Amino acid sequence: MAIFIYIFIFLLLSFGSIESRGEEPEPIKSGLLISEVLFNPHPEGCDFVEIYNNSAYPEDISGLFLATRDASKALKQVIQLSVNKQHISPGAYLAVTTSPDGIRRFYRTRCEECLLKTPKFPTYTNQAGCVVLLNKDLVVLDEMNYDEGMHDPLITEVEGISLERVSFSVAASWKENWHSATKSAGFATPGYQNSVLGVPNQSPEVVSVDPEVFTPNGDGLNDQLTISVKTDDLGWILNITILNCAGRVVRILANNANTGRSEQVVWDGLDGDFQKVQPGIYILNISLFNRDGRHRKERKACVVSDRL
Repeated sequence: MAIFIYIFIFLLLSFGSIESRGEEPEPIKSGLLISEVLFNPHPEGCDFVEIYNNSAYPEDISGLFLATRDASKALKQVIQLSVNKQHISPGAYLAVTTSPDGIRRFYRTRCEECLLKTPKFPTYTNQAGCVVLLNKDLVVLDEMNYDEGMHDPLITEVEGISLERVSFSVAASWKENWHSATKSAGFATPGYQNSVLGVPNQSPEVVSVDPEVFTPNGDGLNDQLTISVKTDDLGWILNITILNCAGRVVRILANNANTGRSEQVVWDGLDGDFQKVQPGIYILNISLFNRDGRHRKERKACVVSDRL
């Protein structure tokens, strides 16, 4: 009887969106957002934080502040960007830095007025840190935590490479919403559209699972779940995380694994401690990305049963 209940719930999930609690954040509100961060510049370069106007109206940046946080998560190094009234148009970008020349020296700048010089800047260390954007009332408009591990694992030297936001429809706090700027764009896009913007749903790979209901009981029939990934070219990186219905991580099957054009990953129904999981519905969070900045996330549901 239990298996029919699992299958019924699975079918409901298959025709709707599958949500993993604590995994992907809720959609964000429009307004001024953090778009790009260069925290590990070339020795003769300079940090910058890029701001994007995600609203339908011009936004005044006078009175905006950048900050970071200390070990207790309290705001520190709160720096006002400009006291002069200046508007950023809808859909426009503004790169804030203490040295526009340090940006021009290494990157293409398509819009001179899209570089804003500020006399001071928070300290964003090369390994990890926190970028906070605040309004004149010191209310947080946007915030992201970064670390070197967010860069493309195919890149061995991340100095001089910015992290760009992939989508403005989800929060900056979601680490998978950030990706290294592409080589073709010069590894940073200060003051203009991100090189990885909107790349989800653009890559041609196909992800499938078989069987959707499996019984890891050792009887030789449907004992394993096979996750098949097909891509059009080489150089893709694969991550697969299994979660239970409460959104808790059960097993990490692939962690930044290089793939060929056709890859198969098998789940034997065991958790991270190699113990059998309980019968029920499980969610597979599958992500792929490559050195060109293409990125895709998929969610698949499967059912673990003790019998068919």
